[in-house]
Amino acid sequence: MENTVNFEDIGFADAVFSNISSTSQSWAHTPKYYGYLERPRPDNGLVLIASDMTALFETADGQVFEAHRGDVVFAPMGTLYKVDFYNVPKTLAVHSYTVNFEMHDREGNELVEKGGLRIITHDRRFEFLPLLAELSLACNDIRNNQLRIMSKFCAFLDAVILSTDVRAENYYPIRRGVEVLSVEWQQNELISRYADLCDISESYFHMLFKKWSGMSPVEYRNRLRVTHAKTMLQNSSMSIGEVANAVGFEDQFYFSRVFRSVTGVSPQKYRKAN
Repeated sequence: MENTVNFEDIGFADAVFSNISSTSQSWAHTPKYYGYLERPRPDNGLVLIASDMTALFETADGQVFEAHRGDVVFAPMGTLYKVDFYNVPKTLAVHSYTVNFEMHDREGNELVEKGGLRIITHDRRFEFLPLLAELSLACNDIRNNQLRIMSKFCAFLDAVILSTDVRAENYYPIRRGVEVLSVEWQQNELISRYADLCDISESYFHMLFKKWSGMSPVEYRNRLRVTHAKTMLQNSSMSIGEVANAVGFEDQFYFSRVFRSVTGVSPQKYRKAN
């Protein structure tokens, strides 16, 4: 069975979610789950394998695949399947997490995904674990804060979507550098600083950054600066030079050239038009 999928085919990015719940499971004493073999799954599920074990999924029509630590399995509503767990660690309290939810389109119509049971992503760095732990805590909190539940669910879903992006293999090695650069967008730090944060060479950082974003780290930083400059031009009476300095440009004329290259107009024309 083909057990991977183009994540965009599922349509999560355009869906409206409701009735979200999250549970953690231990399979040390009951290493089998046949609950959806005779009755269809009543909602959609995302299952994260959280420990070093093998989960053998088998559908009612005989399709079989294995999932391992870091794999997220999508189980659409209506699917029939069972799971057998092998080599389950005896010392861990949590071996898997399951998130259940309903999915609708913008008009309120129920979305039923027809692609069947399959692995949708692999998280080799196991970064989903803390996100699902937080979601599980939010779902089981007696206060039943739906806003908090939704925010934790969206954070997990966003991480899943990011990990399935074809650029993810280029992003993960430079992730720390990108995160710090995105915070320090006003500072004129050398790009070597961000490469050092990732324990890779500056040239390799440049190469992966270009593959991930389609631009160099400096171009990326300049785009962040222009985005902030546009807000300042719209909502303040600061001069062009003051805006340039505020977003990290020491040279007003260089700022104007960068701004025009990104927006197609000069800062003055942009302010007038907006």
